[in-house]
Parts: sequence; C-alpha cells; structure tokens
Amino acid sequence: MGAGADQAEAVRAAFFRTAGWNVAVLGIDEVLDPVDEVAGPDKPGTAVGHDFGMALRAVRVAAASSDLVVVMIHWGVELDASPRPYQVRQAHRMIDAGADVIFGGHAHVLQPMETYRSRPIFYSLGNFVWPRVSRVGAASAVAEVTVEPDGTVTGRLLPVEIVSDGHPVI
Repeated sequence: MGAGADQAEAVRAAFFRTAGWNVAVLGIDEVLDPVDEVAGPDKPGTAVGHDFGMALRAVRVAAASSDLVVVMIHWGVELDASPRPYQVRQAHRMIDAGADVIFGGHAHVLQPMETYRSRPIFYSLGNFVWPRVSRVGAASAVAEVTVEPDGTVTGRLLPVEIVSDGHPVI
C-alpha cells in the first residue's frame, strides 16, 4: 500500500473485510526525497507524488468498491504547527471524493484534527516511536476513530508524550 513495482500497483488500495465492513486503505506520498522515488508506468516507487489528480482518482476507485476509505498521506512541511492551506484544500477534496478518514504525517509535530462533512482529518499525528529531541516533538497523539453501525465516523486525538526514545505514554 502506497508503493509498488509500478504506478498501478503503487496507487492501488489494500482491501480488508472487518466487522462486516469492506475497508480500503490508500497510501499517498507527496513528500519526495529524492524526487525520482515516485512510481511510473514501468518503474517502482511510491504512490502519487505531486499528481494530486491521481490521488483523487485513487480515492474514487477505492470508494466505488468499499464501505470505508482510509487515506494515509505523507505530506506537509516538517515542524509546521498547522497544516498549510493547500493541505486543507486537498483533504476536503479527498473527503468529497469518498475518503472517510485521513491520517497525515511528515511534520514530526502534532497538528490539529478537523472534522469536515462529518469525517475526521488528522493532519499530522506528530512522532510516536521517535527520539525525544524537544518538548514540541515529544507531544504526540493516538488517533481514535469510531465507525457506528449506521456509517457515522467520528475521530478524536488521545494525547501522548514521548518520555524517552521510542516510549510514548498516554
């Protein structure tokens, strides 16, 4: 999920059946270092890169054959305390395309959670199993998502602090 032997494999969702739900999980990588790591038609790599249209198509395809779509996205700018405006726009567009929850990462600091159209967006969950380098970097969270029988999806952040390298405590 989120990488593959070629572009088609890299953007394909992983599908699971759990508790009566068909769940699709998509991995998207917008942070490219080096730039040539994104998968191509005949080249292995990560999913999507800077082609956000491809990400939206992947969400739509996943939504067409599942009850729930979970997007895990590597995006943003390291140490930003809040998502950039483009991330907010992209998250809203992914929800509009059929995503039910979005988990973001890359900033290495905890960012706010938002609910858009009754769907949770976790812009950055900060660090988890990571060295305690600073107080800001040690503040993190566990994302809790609940799906009700009627399909209602809610989310919340459970605060954690990394008290020693690789040791988060709620």
